[in-house]
Order: sequence, then C-alpha cells, then structure tokens
Amino acid sequence: MSTAYEPLNQIPISIRARTPEQLSELMLINNFKRGKKFQYNSIQYVKGFWYAWYFEDVEKPKMKLVRDIQADSSAPNSKSMNKKKVK
Repeated sequence: MSTAYEPLNQIPISIRARTPEQLSELMLINNFKRGKKFQYNSIQYVKGFWYAWYFEDVEKPKMKLVRDIQADSSAPNSKSMNKKKVK
C-alpha cells in the first residue's frame, strides 16, 4: 500500500540551468553521478533560469545535522550557541 506522503528522510533539491537543453544535460549528469534515476518535477522558468526539482534520501549523519540545526535555532540561549564566539 502506498501513501501520498514522501518518506521523512527525503528532501527536495533543485538544479538550475540557463537553457532547457542544459537542464536536461544536468539531469543526466546528476543521475549518473549519484548512480540513481531521479523523478524530476516542477520544471520552472524563473528570472532567466530553468529549474527542476527532485527528492533525494538524506543519510542518517545528515539527519543528525538537521536536528542539531533545529535545536540551535529553537533555543537561542542554548549552550551550543554560546560556545560559538564571533571575532
């Protein structure tokens, strides 16, 4: 049984190019580079660029980074924020 929801470890990523031909080429390069076939969607032309969106799985170490970022942004007085010193 499939659901309408994407798995929680998938995030939308975009690629952009100046022409539709370059965008198609980038799609192929992206597929070969990552060794996967992505389903590109929401192809758009905005302010001189062509964009295509796809979903990619986020690995567990990256998910920890996302959680750390969320924790830091929700608690501005947390210890992790206080450790960072700006010169």
